[in-house]
Amino acid sequence: MQWCVKKENDTTWTRVKLQEDAIEAMENSSETITLFSKMTYHVTVLDRSIEFLVELSSSSTCKIGDYFTNISLLIKEKGN
Repeated sequence: MQWCVKKENDTTWTRVKLQEDAIEAMENSSETITLFSKMTYHVTVLDRSIEFLVELSSSSTCKIGDYFTNISLLIKEKGN
């Protein structure tokens, strides 16, 4: 499992180096496995739009895994 990030003006995904690489797995009653992974990202005053991608992949290249999901953040200044 890997995390990737793409900031506002980026055209490609960049792999995120995790400080803690802990992945937890849980099997439920329907015999499917759910994986949990946590990533901490420090937002700066320059960040306006950030996309994160988490995927199952054995490659170090982002967005070529078999299963993935995206998370998008739009950051606005207080009062705007």
